Amino acid sequence: MERFWGVLEPHVRWLSAGEAAVPVCTIELVDPGRGLSPCDLRFCMWDIQELIWDGRYSQALAGLRRVRELANTSWEGQKGDSVMFLSEEKDEVELFKELFMKFEPVRKRQMNNFKQVTL
Repeated sequence: MERFWGVLEPHVRWLSAGEAAVPVCTIELVDPGRGLSPCDLRFCMWDIQELIWDGRYSQALAGLRRVRELANTSWEGQKGDSVMFLSEEKDEVELFKELFMKFEPVRKRQMNNFKQVTL
């Protein structure tokens, strides 16, 4: 994983620096009017991981930016693991790497089963 990240990191930094167009966020699990609940956050982060695993890095970065924006407005002044993870003080590329390195095959299998049941 570290080797692949070494290859991927310059591309993610390039996207993060705004040197390439980043698409509009495609994650639609959240109703922006009501804010971001911890459950919404979990599903959004899973969607971002799916985009990373599928090699759609610019879409994943757009999703990460949108989720951070929603989390910062929904949880302003609060503390917790999720708030600290998405803190504005953290570098965008650092967050992307954390999601990239967090591989959860059991969770992925569960989500695939969930998607099959709900379709």
